Amino acid sequence: MAAARGFIFVTGKALGLSPPIGILTPVGVAAENSILLVEYTPAARKERDLSRFEALLDAARNLGRLLVERSDAQAATATPAKDHPAHVYPV
Repeated sequence: MAAARGFIFVTGKALGLSPPIGILTPVGVAAENSILLVEYTPAARKERDLSRFEALLDAARNLGRLLVERSDAQAATATPAKDHPAHVYPV
């Protein structure tokens, strides 16, 4: 949000609706990922008898993969079809 406010301050132009949504969505994904991390760590400690550090590493490894997958999917859905590198023009 700071970047969007900085843009408005520097240029004097208002942003449309898409940029603030694009800024807020990754924040929501990161917040959800941290909640999952807090929920996953105690479960991993109980199920596999891991130390706190080992459980955190395991959770970060598993949830990090999930975060990358979500970010890729989000970027793919936010890219207009005409700008997508895999776009094939009709013949």
